[in-house]
Amino acid sequence: MGEMFEDEASERLFAIVQMLQRSALLNMGAIPDLEGMIHFNISEAKEAIDLLDALQAKTRGNLTETESALLRGIISEAKMQFVRAPEDQV
Repeated sequence: MGEMFEDEASERLFAIVQMLQRSALLNMGAIPDLEGMIHFNISEAKEAIDLLDALQAKTRGNLTETESALLRGIISEAKMQFVRAPEDQV
């Protein structure tokens, strides 16, 4: 991940983004936890996505074009999976 970002602050920011993305995916049942269990906690998944949206809003204008595009893509993918998540529970 280091070569993609200009500095350590960017790497750390995207480590936070990755944690929130993982939380959303985990709580939508899209990925298993460390023990291989699948979880469905849609409210927790939504909270993680909402936090990503807030992060995007508060960093607008302060990210490089690459960082901004990466964050947009992560949020977009998480939202698309969120829409499908209830179907996946069945």
